Amino acid sequence: MAWKGPLRTALAVGVAAGVGDVACQAFESRGTDRPWDRNRSIRMIISGGAVSGPVAHGWNVMLERLLPGKSMTQILKKVVANGAFAPVQIVLTFSTLSLLQGHSISHAHEKVKADLPRTWLAGATFWPFVGFLQFRFVPVQHRAIMGSLAGVLWSVYM
Repeated sequence: MAWKGPLRTALAVGVAAGVGDVACQAFESRGTDRPWDRNRSIRMIISGGAVSGPVAHGWNVMLERLLPGKSMTQILKKVVANGAFAPVQIVLTFSTLSLLQGHSISHAHEKVKADLPRTWLAGATFWPFVGFLQFRFVPVQHRAIMGSLAGVLWSVYM
């Protein structure tokens, strides 16, 4: 069935986003008495499962159709395309999380405006390497899942 791939990806990305947030909170709270923010982790799971996962799945399928193959040239084209698409994913993630926190659309817009350039630039040091590995070694139906696992490391870094 056609829906199994996107659903599996959405679930896996949601779980990975939650795991990444738990790891991030553990790292942030080292040496403090700050408790785990369960609601924050739930927001990450919802954002990953309902937005990031489906978008990443669709993007990877479309990208493979537009730029098929595993030659070095095709891989580099995909890595560049991923970098160009990254702001869309960042905007979606920041906006979704802001809205899930109960903020207004204008607040979400301000968050994106303030943090998008720095986040995109920081991502340019990490995600091209991940993209290369994905496009070279990971089947298209598993790329978003692999990306979400790399996102666990990214969440802790950010």
